[in-house]
Amino acid sequence: MRELKTGETLKSKYQVIEIIGRGGMGTVYKAKDLHSGEHAAIKTIPAEVCKSPEEMDRVKENFALAHKLNHPHIADTLIKNKKNP
Repeated sequence: MRELKTGETLKSKYQVIEIIGRGGMGTVYKAKDLHSGEHAAIKTIPAEVCKSPEEMDRVKENFALAHKLNHPHIADTLIKNKKNP
């Protein structure tokens, strides 16, 4: 996945504000939902991770676990997209 740019709009809904974290499993960006005004976290996954079925199984498992969490300090999981924006 390419690096997102500050100010870039994704899916006509999210505007990228800044990078808030980066690691081996991807980059996390702070974004603003242009419809609700709320902040969101967007995670991109590196192409090398996407090419590994084992790594993608881990990503999917983590996504499923995170989706079950409900806490004011944990971002909701809203979008799964296999394609570039």
